[in-house]
Amino acid sequence: ETVYLSIITFATGAELVSPLTDILSFESPKFTAGGRTQLGAALRMLSERIDREVVKSSAEVKGDWKPVVFILSDGGPSDGWITPAKSICARHDRGVWNVLAVGYGKSVQADKLRRITPQVLLSSSQEPDALARFLTWASMSVSRSCKVGVQAAPSRGIPPPNGFFFDCGPGAP
Repeated sequence: ETVYLSIITFATGAELVSPLTDILSFESPKFTAGGRTQLGAALRMLSERIDREVVKSSAEVKGDWKPVVFILSDGGPSDGWITPAKSICARHDRGVWNVLAVGYGKSVQADKLRRITPQVLLSSSQEPDALARFLTWASMSVSRSCKVGVQAAPSRGIPPPNGFFFDCGPGAP
């Protein structure tokens, strides 16, 4: 058994910059933040790729583990994102995948991220190593995944890294 990774960017359009690859063969791609925030296009691509690539368990087939999806944003969506967000949220609620939205910076629109998933982590840090701390924390969450189709409680058992907090809605720190 192994972990597979894929990266979809969503600046000026959604782009698959790294197809689903086993972790031992994965090479981190180079990309930069910039452009608009085409979140709707990325959510549609995410749904299509998971539907195509994730194998569900059955009596005849040993399926994949439930995908863990991290959505990282530094702003707010600039395209038609509401319909795909509702679809992602509904599938999260049915236990199809685990979704965690992560917001960085002063321009992040947490209210829009909460429409995708109730699990929103915000950075209160502008330190250069904040992303590295998040990625270390995120790698621990992979062990909390479970089989596709199995309902699991939201994974908040691992405290967020320094400089991050869970945003639970209006009035959150």
